[in-house]
Amino acid sequence: MPTVEATEDGQEREIMTITQTQVAAGASSLLAPTAVFPWPSAPINVPKLQSYLNICVARGIGYGLGAKATNLTAIPPDYHEIDCSGWVRAAVAVATAGKTILPDGSVTQHDWCDRMGLKVSSRGALLLLDDLTRIAFIAPCPAHPVGHVYLTRNTRTLESWGGHGPGSRSVLTHLTLGILQQLTTEVYVLGAY
Repeated sequence: MPTVEATEDGQEREIMTITQTQVAAGASSLLAPTAVFPWPSAPINVPKLQSYLNICVARGIGYGLGAKATNLTAIPPDYHEIDCSGWVRAAVAVATAGKTILPDGSVTQHDWCDRMGLKVSSRGALLLLDDLTRIAFIAPCPAHPVGHVYLTRNTRTLESWGGHGPGSRSVLTHLTLGILQQLTTEVYVLGAY
């Protein structure tokens, strides 16, 4: 159950308690497969996800390689900079009311998606207007030794990227990258409803 507390600047923020065990293991409270969608998925609240992104943008949160949220579900966020995997982790925690906590780091998040049995999607599916929330991974390579992770829905990204911070842009931004990065991009369906 969330509680509300005042921040130093007088604003209120919603706080949900997440145990260290949940955080360390990557809490895996997923929706069970159904006849309509026969794969596990995270219980993503899309309006809450969009609102969280909007709050991050309005607060001018920047990008910081290796920067993470200390309280994953704090609204407004308790950070001033965040990297891609840290933002995805916090955004999913907020959008699922703390039910789904991804592990830290894009490589371990990718492995978690595999281990949880999320539906494998495709780069082409990022262009669909099908209301599915996807998570996409660009693997590190010699030309770009730092990988990237981002969320997508209906042709738009929800992500934190270098030189910017949290924001949204066309998925075409990623689909027009060099051929090596395109070939190393893997996509999963994270939220089906």
